[in-house]
Amino acid sequence: MFPIPPMVRRPYGVARLVVGLALSIAPQAVAADYYVSTAGSDGAGGSIAAPWRTVGKAVATAVAGDTVWVRGGVYAERVTLSRSGTAAARIVYRNYPDEVPVLEGAGMAVGGTTAMVRIDGADYVTLQGFEVRNLTTSNSGSTPTGIRVTAAAIGVEVLDCHIHHIENNHAGGDGNAHGILVSGTQSTAISGLSIRGCLVEDLKLGNSEALVLNGNVDGFEVRENTVRRCNNIGIDFIGHEGTNANAALDQARNGVCADNLVYECSSLANPAYFEYSAGGIYVDGGRDIIIERNSVYACDIGVEIAAEAPGKATSGVTVRDNLIWRNSIGGIYTGGYSSGRGSTEDCVISGNTLYQNDTQHFGNGELYIRWKTYGLEVGGNIFYANSQNLLIANITSDIADVSIDYNVLNAPFGGEFQWHGGAWFSGFNNWKSRTGHDANSKFANPGFASTAGSPGGFDFRFESSSPAYNAGDPGFVPKDSQRDAYGNERLTAGRVDAGAFELPVLTALEAWRLEHFGGTKGEGDAADLADPDFDGSPNLQEFAFGTNPLSGTGGVLEVASAGQFRFTRAAMAAAEVRYEVQALDPEGAVKEWEAIAERPAGAGWTTAAGVTVSELGGTVVVDDARALEGVRLYRVQVGL
Repeated sequence: MFPIPPMVRRPYGVARLVVGLALSIAPQAVAADYYVSTAGSDGAGGSIAAPWRTVGKAVATAVAGDTVWVRGGVYAERVTLSRSGTAAARIVYRNYPDEVPVLEGAGMAVGGTTAMVRIDGADYVTLQGFEVRNLTTSNSGSTPTGIRVTAAAIGVEVLDCHIHHIENNHAGGDGNAHGILVSGTQSTAISGLSIRGCLVEDLKLGNSEALVLNGNVDGFEVRENTVRRCNNIGIDFIGHEGTNANAALDQARNGVCADNLVYECSSLANPAYFEYSAGGIYVDGGRDIIIERNSVYACDIGVEIAAEAPGKATSGVTVRDNLIWRNSIGGIYTGGYSSGRGSTEDCVISGNTLYQNDTQHFGNGELYIRWKTYGLEVGGNIFYANSQNLLIANITSDIADVSIDYNVLNAPFGGEFQWHGGAWFSGFNNWKSRTGHDANSKFANPGFASTAGSPGGFDFRFESSSPAYNAGDPGFVPKDSQRDAYGNERLTAGRVDAGAFELPVLTALEAWRLEHFGGTKGEGDAADLADPDFDGSPNLQEFAFGTNPLSGTGGVLEVASAGQFRFTRAAMAAAEVRYEVQALDPEGAVKEWEAIAERPAGAGWTTAAGVTVSELGGTVVVDDARALEGVRLYRVQVGL
């Protein structure tokens, strides 16, 4: 029902005209909030005081602009969202604040592709904050799925959902399962899709993928999700599988895969494979996709850009600013996995950090360039090999237009390289001279902050003393508000850094710490209040006055005459340190320090009455006329 507007008083004649006009105007819908609770009833009104019992009841009722709030608890039901909102008035199904509604699939029959939540051609629908779990089968012909988006859906959002224990347990491994499946089957594309903030974990996938976009999907973002502990591919963007009958539309394309965490995705224990073959992030036949700022570790393959369909291509993919480490059989793969497969064309691999991949020593190294890799640009990366010593591998001559330069490479025994049909090159200089690649690259240890303990806790940042600092292509220009894996702006000063970390512009204090303590962080002996030389002047004061914190320089005030003293202010500290001159009259009635002059960071001096301050070449002279009236003591306080 729509609320009745209040009566408006008008002159009689006008009222009659308005009544006649009103008959031709449709009533305007008013957005409603509905509520669902395990303690509710579908015969109730759907208010917070009288909620419905099932999500299905809300789905059958909500229209554009409505929000359905689902209280915490377990709901043993599958739902299909087929009603559309609009760009200005979405239909939102979401968790009640601080509560988790669970869609429970345990014991449900699975036939064909069965999803706990199916978004079927519904436009501008948001699904947020649900837990979806325990839909399983042992039937090879059935595909249990957590959330499925299909038909020509526009503007769908899947946000902050937790999908787990979706399983195909067929003993022969011939089945399929998905956590999130997006299938573009129609002539109109699924577009404006956003999958953000979801946790997808503990899935048994058979031949399939945890989070996958397949077919006619044009325009999407897959951001800030965590995919872990799955027995096949983590995130996949697929083309050329026949999902869409029109081959020209059968590609996931024009999207962004960013800021995701993918780990422990391996097919080794999957009966469909029983081998290492699962990519953490995989583009299999997709095109024009940006893969950036993702972290991938402990999968079989870190990132793979390839095409399995013969005669087809993955193209226009940029892999940039990612952290890829300790994956079982390789870091980044390109090209078809055999000569009869598809190609990788016109792709870019830039600004990534790859560390000790190919942990099983399969001979693939950090970068593995395979069959039919055409038009590949590799630059500005860090490749750091494990004890296998292998950095770049290429076992075929079926490649063309491959450029590799401005990287930083490191390996424990000088580095091994394999190129064009399997020729081996030992040592970095031999690799450069024989192939012409990496002419402007460096072979050096980048000096990562931490690679000890759990791989999940590794820190791939570095200081300005690192050979990776300013080591990238001098012609590099950031694209699309590009940032590094840690959220810093790319190209903050000078040249771009190599790898997935861009050292921010150092403050003067950070540069000073780096000069004297070898690091930029204010901790330990470098802390602002620390006094490592025991001269009574803490580090921040030494920075402010331009003295050496390690040489026992002591006091900083120079008394010139009664009521006048001077000190040196460090030029580097001018924009960051606040100076305050204080005076004390030990014979006065009030024996407290009084501020008589102040200079905020980056500003000029302000003084009390009778006090003047002059400054020339960093020497600050303070004159206090009141000193003639009695003894005065002075000090200078500094702060940030």
